[in-house]
Amino acid sequence: MVDALVEANCSRMLIGCESGHDYFLRKVIKKGHGLKHIEQAAKNVRGSGVSVLYSFIHNMPRETQEMKLATFDLIDWIRETDPDARVSVYQFCPYPGSPMYEDAIAGIGYPRFDPPKTMEEWGDFRGMRAPIYWIAGLAFRRQLTEEFRRRRLEAD
Repeated sequence: MVDALVEANCSRMLIGCESGHDYFLRKVIKKGHGLKHIEQAAKNVRGSGVSVLYSFIHNMPRETQEMKLATFDLIDWIRETDPDARVSVYQFCPYPGSPMYEDAIAGIGYPRFDPPKTMEEWGDFRGMRAPIYWIAGLAFRRQLTEEFRRRRLEAD
C-alpha cells in the first residue's frame, strides 16, 4: 500500500492513533484498530518519503495514568522507528457522536461536561483551549511552511 501512495505522489498522511494503550484503543474508545496496527504502519511507511503525522488525544474520559504513559512510550517508539515522523497530541474535547462524549457528560473519568444546548451555542463553543493544541498546531504549520519553501525553491 505504501508503494501505491508513493506512486500517487502522496506527500502527507495523518494517522489517528488516539492512544498507545491497546486495551483502551480496542475496548474503551473502540477505535477499530490496536497497537500492533499503529506499529506496523510506522514500520511500513518509514523511509518512503511520505510525511506522516501521528495524532493522539490526551486526557480522555476513563484514561488512566498507565494508559497516558503507554501513549508517551508509543510516541517515543514511533520517533525512534521513523525519525521523520511528526506527532501531535491534542487535548480531548467532547463532541456529540464521539465514543467518549457520554462519559464526559456523565463525568466518568473526566470533569463533568455541560454541553451546549443550541446550535448557536455549539457555534460559539471553543473546545480546543488547552495549550497543547496550539503547540501541536504550530509544529504542523511550521512543517507546511518548510514544505512550501522547498517547493518554491525547486520551481525557481
